[in-house]
Amino acid sequence: MDNIAIIITKLYGGGAERVASNLSIELSKTYNVKLIVFDDKNIIYPYCGDLISLDIPATNNKFMRFINVFKRSAKLKKIKKENNIKCSISLLDGPNIVNVLSRDKDKVITSVRNFLSDSEKTNIVRKVCVRIISNCSDKVVAISEVVKQDLIENIKVKANKVVTIYNSCDGERLAKLSLGKELSEFEDKKYICTMGRLTHQKGQWHLIRAFKEVIKSNPELNLIILGEGELREKLNNLIKDLGLEEKVKLIGYIENPHDVIRNSEMFIFPSLYEGLGNALLEALSCGVPIISTDCNAGPREILAPSTDIKNKAKDKVEIEEYGILVPNFNNDCFCSEIPLNEEEKLLVKAINMLIKDDKLKSTLKEKALKRVKDFSPLEIEKQWIKLIDE
Repeated sequence: MDNIAIIITKLYGGGAERVASNLSIELSKTYNVKLIVFDDKNIIYPYCGDLISLDIPATNNKFMRFINVFKRSAKLKKIKKENNIKCSISLLDGPNIVNVLSRDKDKVITSVRNFLSDSEKTNIVRKVCVRIISNCSDKVVAISEVVKQDLIENIKVKANKVVTIYNSCDGERLAKLSLGKELSEFEDKKYICTMGRLTHQKGQWHLIRAFKEVIKSNPELNLIILGEGELREKLNNLIKDLGLEEKVKLIGYIENPHDVIRNSEMFIFPSLYEGLGNALLEALSCGVPIISTDCNAGPREILAPSTDIKNKAKDKVEIEEYGILVPNFNNDCFCSEIPLNEEEKLLVKAINMLIKDDKLKSTLKEKALKRVKDFSPLEIEKQWIKLIDE
């Protein structure tokens, strides 16, 4: 079997790290996988293959970040030579840069995990950097068709470089995990939930503000927010200002969130932008109805695959084949005193509609379990193997 490398910063935390974990497991059936991380502390996600750490962790010092790029590249180049790596796959900006700079005789595949044009982290320097690194790669994997379009049209990556491969989701495995008991304190309570890092991208404050209105007609309802991040304090303050301390819980990161999702009334996805939306796929596997913003990119491709990916929900709630889409949010209002904006009101409308409509809820539950099969590891694995070997 050929040796391939999968390069990621670490094995805990975000969606890209989980994808690297899943890729190592799926591709180890066909290749000798070397899973290369910048830092091997706090390993949480499972993996297959040989784990190799560069032992050069992240730093907040800007000068040292620059130096670390070259230190990591030199170490990685040596590892590629020593292990006769045929193909190197990297995920996220940092690993992508290091992958290209350490090129030996390997085929270099980089990947882009977000819709860059909507990201608050994307400036002209990042755009130019992504353009150069992508065009220096043999192939660039976009996580969705909209991300692919963005790379070609706005970042100016050569069209023949970019391919779309969705993330996989092992629906059967996650369905079994969802039978566990993670949150006994909410066992007899009625709740809706969301999952994602507590960051600006995920837009949880809009859901919290909308939830204040939802419970006026559904006082028995609770809101559970799964995830950890830098906005925890700010979100907590908003919860207190709205008087929702007993109704909204930030429960942080838990090892098995799927039991929590499976037992919820619905899963809400309030992201401002995405690449695809791993949490949406995991919610599908738990068989719960989904309400999502129609943000760039991913939710429409997952929940409304038969529609034009350029379409956007505007001024209304859209009931699609596999879930409900609402217009994306367009402001950063964390204030408890300012009235709900139109997009937040439409989210309230969608939640209330789904609570009252048992038939729609049942239909979307059945459709969720059907849709997640399209992202099965076997199907996605075939696409990666084709890309590696072509």
